[in-house]
Amino acid sequence: MTTFNARTVVIAAAALTARRDTILGQAGLGFVESLVLRAVAAGSATPDEVAAAVVTPNVIDEAQVSAALESLTAAGLIDGAISATTKGEALNARINAANARSSALLLDGIDERDLAVVTRVLDLITERSATPLAL
Repeated sequence: MTTFNARTVVIAAAALTARRDTILGQAGLGFVESLVLRAVAAGSATPDEVAAAVVTPNVIDEAQVSAALESLTAAGLIDGAISATTKGEALNARINAANARSSALLLDGIDERDLAVVTRVLDLITERSATPLAL
């Protein structure tokens, strides 16, 4: 039996990151850009609303969100009023569809109760990872 530890989480995260980056690479976006585009497409209409939807302690900060907003505007995926353009909405839909197919493949056959437990554990790990740790 495999022991659950931080290495298990890191290896799984690396595998999922590689899969995600393949999808996003095909779309020409980085991770933060994809999250910002998703937030804007879902209706976040101000920089503060986008930041509230995307910023995650020790993962994504407001400067990254601002840079992604600029990049997405320059690429014509969102407009100056922070609204997804037709091009941005179409790209977001393609990314969401690819992620849905990937998730379905990865999670197929795993009991819903097991997924609920894993979700609770990973949420707790994410929350606790924001706590500073000294050497």
